[in-house]
Amino acid sequence: KNKSSMIAGDIDALKFCAAMRIFAEWRIMRQVPEGFTSYSVGMQLGHKDIILNLKKIETSAHAWVRRREKEEHHFNCVQTRPTLRDL
Repeated sequence: KNKSSMIAGDIDALKFCAAMRIFAEWRIMRQVPEGFTSYSVGMQLGHKDIILNLKKIETSAHAWVRRREKEEHHFNCVQTRPTLRDL
């Protein structure tokens, strides 16, 4: 989106997903103490939930882009990427 049409607090959905994927990986690597296998299992389940939710956001964002491409083809508009608010 161009900066003039963004509202304060908007974030690009795909950039958000990329940052959250990095955070999810970091969280597993850095916050599971050695020898705490039951804690690790819980963290892995949480990691799986995060990744599944991010996949839903990414799928929705790509569908949004495809819809916009079809609409913009008729109006010759500039293609944008969705914010979390758009989804």
